[in-house]
Amino acid sequence: MTVVGVFGVTGNIGQCLLPLLINKSTIKEIRIVTSRPWLIEAQVKHATANDKKIVVNEGDYCVDKDTVIKTLRGCSRLFVALPQSLSSEEIIQRGKFLAECALESEVQSTVRISSLGIDEQSVKYVGSQGPFGDAHVAVEKYCAEIGLKQVSLRPTSLFSNINFNIGEILSESTLSTPLGSIAKVNWVSCDDIAKVAAEVLVATKWDQFGRIVDITGPAENTLGAEDMTRIISTSLTKTIQYKETDVPPVPDYAGLWNFLRKGG
Repeated sequence: MTVVGVFGVTGNIGQCLLPLLINKSTIKEIRIVTSRPWLIEAQVKHATANDKKIVVNEGDYCVDKDTVIKTLRGCSRLFVALPQSLSSEEIIQRGKFLAECALESEVQSTVRISSLGIDEQSVKYVGSQGPFGDAHVAVEKYCAEIGLKQVSLRPTSLFSNINFNIGEILSESTLSTPLGSIAKVNWVSCDDIAKVAAEVLVATKWDQFGRIVDITGPAENTLGAEDMTRIISTSLTKTIQYKETDVPPVPDYAGLWNFLRKGG
């Protein structure tokens, strides 16, 4: 029976992952660090009622070492999804911090969310993602250097990212991004990523140094901006227009959008 740590449980992927882990018969206990425990109260109550032990410690898993170490002691597996709001520099800092905590706590293997195409080891590589991609590569290399077993889950673009445009879509009937009218990007659902993560967390065959698992959506999920506006228009029964915006000047986001404009 496995004891699993889950960091990032209230995020887009984490919220999909928790119920899957609750239903895994091979998982004995789930341990969580979150600054928003009220978001998972219903799931925790459901799990407890069904004899699944869940320990929730309130705190920031990105910086609170005492809480992180206390939570990880006795865990054999750890899932990590860092907040999307972090800068590339923060990804490196927080990623290394959590790697060191996992090693100190004798966690056997970590499963972390990365990004498809950040280097030549992914199934598809069209060029650098810029600082964000380089940050994930740096964390993966650091895990290998300190001897921490890890599996890097590398999904394509998340369907949930459309949430950043919901207000504009509903109020202005437009979808504005720097993607451009030519590039097409593969999209994958957070549910599907969570399903992969749940399997990797309980399968010992994945316990290797630097194992990479690319996660893509089916071919029909490869969409351009015009495809997306057409689908959204059909769903909302009103016309949504695409507006191409400039690539942002901030290096972190400029690198990512230039990568996507190349079809990454």
